[in-house]
Amino acid sequence: MGISTVDTISNMLIDTYFMGVTGLLPYAGAKTRDLEEAALKRLICLQSSEVFTMVTGDKLGAASAYSIVPLSDVIGDN
Repeated sequence: MGISTVDTISNMLIDTYFMGVTGLLPYAGAKTRDLEEAALKRLICLQSSEVFTMVTGDKLGAASAYSIVPLSDVIGDN
């Protein structure tokens, strides 16, 4: 992820972000396998009014190396 990517995203106002993850854990939140992907998704989350995760059943409880955001930062289906 280059400086131009960070600069561009930092200047965006995002209404809703649908984020794909490799794991979702109650104590660790949204997870991914790639360090740069985690940093990019974290930045997009900061610029977003709402964040939803896109997960299938196999992702619930699955651990991955890098944290994106805590579960409290993700909107679930009520």
